[in-house]
Amino acid sequence: MEKENLIESAWMAGAGGGGFLYIWLKQTENNVLDKLENLLKSDGRWKEMNIWRVELEDKQPLIVK
Repeated sequence: MEKENLIESAWMAGAGGGGFLYIWLKQTENNVLDKLENLLKSDGRWKEMNIWRVELEDKQPLIVK
């Protein structure tokens, strides 16, 4: 994904046989999510991975209390 220049950053979290891969996508192209999905599905290790999309509005800083 880094070689394809699709991501800004990525990290993993979770334990116990599961886990989560968080990917902060670059917004240089409208179809970057489609490219990421195709890349993951093309690799047998990741073909059953579920992808969930989250968008944050760029209005004010995100504050978690």
